[in-house]
Amino acid sequence: MIPYQTDPGYSLCWDNVQMETKAKEQCRQRQNRMNLWANSFACLNRVNVMHLNDRRVVRASLLPLSAFLPMPDVLENIRNRMRIMVERILTTHLDAFKPLQDKITWHIPHEYTAEMRHNSKLVTENNI
Repeated sequence: MIPYQTDPGYSLCWDNVQMETKAKEQCRQRQNRMNLWANSFACLNRVNVMHLNDRRVVRASLLPLSAFLPMPDVLENIRNRMRIMVERILTTHLDAFKPLQDKITWHIPHEYTAEMRHNSKLVTENNI
């Protein structure tokens, strides 16, 4: 068994699927039908986020306005991400910049880049 601290856990994913079946010729035995199915699976989390849990609750009215505004390092991070996005747009859609496509950043690096390179491990509903 994997220790709690390193076990990334699973995310349960659900979605509904609706499919209408129309009868070619309607009668008592053959009616239009709406089939409703549920699609479910579990996905092994690639990154352990349990250390991010913060259960402290504070009334919003007691928080200073600065608590809602991004910190300077967050603003710098957003600016860098937007620069990368503009580079992608320019080199993809403007012919004058196409020769620079091999010089720009296509994947925005982040703290969990290495973990996110691997495919997700899915568990189907039959195994849950």
